[in-house]
Amino acid sequence: MWQPGSKLRHPFNPDLGVGVVVEVDGRLLRVNFPEVGEEMTLAGEGAGIERLVLSPGSTARLASTGESVRIASEKDHVYQLDDGRSVPEADVWPLVQGDTPVERLAAL
Repeated sequence: MWQPGSKLRHPFNPDLGVGVVVEVDGRLLRVNFPEVGEEMTLAGEGAGIERLVLSPGSTARLASTGESVRIASEKDHVYQLDDGRSVPEADVWPLVQGDTPVERLAAL
């Protein structure tokens, strides 16, 4: 299930933002949380951690080009984009809408 490049959110500390799996070592994951500049080791199972899979219609940024894209679907850690391209999950960074009421209103 987990592989380098998989994205997740920490279930008990959402302020860390989106994390990216850097290394999988058996049942342990080394995860980088770039929004806060922290890296930590987490249990890959039984800790409430779930993979962040972008839903169809979500917007994301390609790490390789900086290009903004729209997601059509996901299967086996590969995203199909609305323009027909397939890109690995490791190259896709979610553009997450703000969580505060003001940020949600500003996005309307």
